[in-house]
Formats: sequence, C-alpha cells, structure tokens
Amino acid sequence: MTRVKNHTQCPARTIKEEVLHQAIVDVLNQMLEGKESYLGQLERNISQVLDQTYDQKVERADDQLEMTLKTGEIVRIDK
Repeated sequence: MTRVKNHTQCPARTIKEEVLHQAIVDVLNQMLEGKESYLGQLERNISQVLDQTYDQKVERADDQLEMTLKTGEIVRIDK
C-alpha cells in the first residue's frame, strides 16, 4: 500500500495490504485469546479515569446548563 507518486523518491518499503490485514487480525485474535490477562487492568484504568474526570465534567456542564436556563444566555460548555 502506498500513496507515493514517485516511488524512487521514497526509501520506505511497500507493505502489501493483505499482509497488513492479516497481521492486524492475528494481533486481535491474540488479544482476544489472552483477554483475561489484561481485561481486569483495562477496566481498572477506565474506571479510574472516568471517576476522576467524568464526574467533574458532568458537574461543570450541569452548572453551565443551569446558568443558561436562569439567564437565558447561551453559555459555552467546556470540554
């Protein structure tokens, strides 16, 4: 797979698309076979991030929405 128009100007090797697809499928299958080893840690990581930032963002958005409803002015909601 390449997007280079002049192949002599690019020293990188071309990757055959079928080989790339198969490599991705192989890695995904390996991940699924060994999911017990990383799934718990992944869930803990996601939970930790959501607990720390999600609640704060939702609370800020709620506050800004309340202000908009009270004043009638549209307030930008921070991300």
